[in-house]
Parts: sequence; structure tokens; C-alpha cells
Amino acid sequence: MLSKKEHQDLIVLRFIDAYVDLYGELNTGVIDLSKKRYVKSYTFEKVFLVNESSFLYLNAIELIYS
Repeated sequence: MLSKKEHQDLIVLRFIDAYVDLYGELNTGVIDLSKKRYVKSYTFEKVFLVNESSFLYLNAIELIYS
């Protein structure tokens, strides 16, 4: 069983997987105050959302946290 911290970390990691999968990059402004960004490469593979829809996951996160 995951601790509350581990569960929250998994939510963030899945969010990153889904966001990069759908949008091709993740500006860290989406998750913090930095101006850095991560860009999806041709070899990108989701690690935490392997068999789940990125689109559905991001929609669920938006419903829960907005």
C-alpha cells in the first residue's frame, strides 16, 4: 500500500507522462515557477501511464483539482 506522499508523487508523475504524451513538451511553468521545459523526443515512452489514456487522465485531473 502506498503512503499518502507516494500516492501524491505518482499522481504528479502520471500527469507529466500524460501532458508530454499529448502536448509534446512540458514547460515547468505548468508544475512550478521555473521557465525550463521538457520536450518530447521520438523515443518518448510513458512510464507511469503505460496502458492508460493520457487525454482521459488529464481530464480527470482537471475535474478533481479545478
